[in-house]
Amino acid sequence: MSSIPLVNRREAIRHSASKDTKGLDNNLFLSRCDETALDLRPGFAFFDFKPESHVSQADVFFSVVSVLHALRGNREVGDSLFQQEHSRRVLSPTCFDRFNDGVIQASILRAARPIELDYSIDADLSQQMCHFLETTFSSPATLAGEAAREFVLALALDRLRLLPEHTKSLKARFCNSADAFSNMLWSRVPD
Repeated sequence: MSSIPLVNRREAIRHSASKDTKGLDNNLFLSRCDETALDLRPGFAFFDFKPESHVSQADVFFSVVSVLHALRGNREVGDSLFQQEHSRRVLSPTCFDRFNDGVIQASILRAARPIELDYSIDADLSQQMCHFLETTFSSPATLAGEAAREFVLALALDRLRLLPEHTKSLKARFCNSADAFSNMLWSRVPD
């Protein structure tokens, strides 16, 4: 198993603290399986930008954090993420289909609270998310799977939860991929 992505990540984090760099502007998220950075594709609904302009990963992450924060503060029934004792709110699995850009998906995964990604509370939601993840993990070399490592990381950190049978099914099917880094993350996914 190669530790190169971990070494690269550690060095990027170290370098981000230097006087010249000042942050992880375009290196916030894990790379694609081919080790290239996630880039925002044109057409992001929250920004009106020209193709030649560059929107950083940090810009997208800030936008997603802002939207989720506003939804958490909204106590109205419709679009709220406000949690109540007898009413749990999660992000719809279809959000990841709608926002199918890897940078946006990674931003949602990192900005959401674990309770907002806990699909184990409902069998139908868990099945929907499992189906989405099957598609993502089946095609890590394509645009549909460019954020695959971020999804495995969310599962490994127990931030993204499915019913145990769905998690076990995904792990059994995808834990021995061609990507050694993803395999290392899969080894950390709870059984």
